[in-house]
Amino acid sequence: MRVTDIHLTKRGRFAVYGDGEFCCTLHPEIYARAHLQIGDVIDPSDLGALAYETEEKLVRERALSLLAAREYTEKQLYDKLLQKGAEEELAAAAVLRMQQLGLLNDADYACRAAADMAHLKGYAPRRIRQELRRRGIGEEEAEAALEVLQEDPQPRIAALLLSRYTRLWEDEKVCRRAVAALQRLGYAYEDIRYVIGHIEEFIEE
Repeated sequence: MRVTDIHLTKRGRFAVYGDGEFCCTLHPEIYARAHLQIGDVIDPSDLGALAYETEEKLVRERALSLLAAREYTEKQLYDKLLQKGAEEELAAAAVLRMQQLGLLNDADYACRAAADMAHLKGYAPRRIRQELRRRGIGEEEAEAALEVLQEDPQPRIAALLLSRYTRLWEDEKVCRRAVAALQRLGYAYEDIRYVIGHIEEFIEE
C-alpha cells in the first residue's frame, strides 16, 4: 500500500491515507517515530500496528487525565475507560500501567476511603465494607483497611445521636427514625439500643 496523503486533524493527530482511502489516525509521537511520508510504501499490517499503538497511548493518556481529576480504584478506572469507548484489552493495559507508575493503589485507596467514611460520614465497619466492595476493593484490602480503624462503635453512635437526634428521648417517632438511620449507616441494632438506654455513660462530665 502506498501512502497518498497525510494531514493534521483538529484533534492534533495525523490522518493517514493509503491508495487514496482513509486508513487511520496516528498519535503525534507515534507518527514522528514512524517517519511516514507521502509516497512511502507500507504494509497494511504495519500501519495497523501503528494505529493500535495510537489507541493504546490515547487510553493511557485518558487514564492519566481521569486520575488527575480524582482518585479511582482499579475497577472504577477500568469501568470508566470502557464507558469512554476503550477496548477491554487496552483499558486493562492502561490500569496496569497506572499501577506500575504508582498512581493506582487499591490498598492505599481503601485505607483513606475507610477513614473518610468513618470520620466524615459516620459509617460503621459493616457499611464501610459494603461501600469498599461496591467500589471494586478486594476482600483482603477491605479487611486491612478496617483493621486500621478498630473503633468501638458505641461512642460513635452516642456522638451521632447527641448531634443529630437530641429529641429522641422525648419523641418516639424521632427515636425510631434515629434507629433506622443508624442501621442504614451499618450499626448493629443491639449497640444502638444499648447507647439509647445508657446515654449517660457516653456524656463527658
